[in-house]
Amino acid sequence: MGFVWVAMVIGRLGRTLPESMTARENQNEGVPRMAPYEIYALKYAGPVTSSGAFIMWMQDWDAVIERNYYLWCIKGPHTSIVVDTGISPAMARQRNLPGYVSPTELLPRIGIDADRVEHVIVTHIHWDHA
Repeated sequence: MGFVWVAMVIGRLGRTLPESMTARENQNEGVPRMAPYEIYALKYAGPVTSSGAFIMWMQDWDAVIERNYYLWCIKGPHTSIVVDTGISPAMARQRNLPGYVSPTELLPRIGIDADRVEHVIVTHIHWDHA
């Protein structure tokens, strides 16, 4: 069901993008071009050390791993899409996450006002994604 939801969001975005963002003909080569997009991985917490079983279901119980927490942003010329949202400061305190930076403080570092984000894709509903 999650994949259907994501597909619906992408389909809706495709219909609402300005014409300048759709494929257009490259005058020099006759090849369709897409408007430029930048994809950012924004680290909002970590590193956290835990058992490997935290990442690999029922495996690597004795392995010690270090992991970080990220959200993603697809930044376009006319709109930006946040993929997964990270967590609130209250949740970060509750989980005692080291190195936490609020996602609303990270987005301005790449020129995005968090209050103006219109499109969010949540890949799955885990505490660290939504």
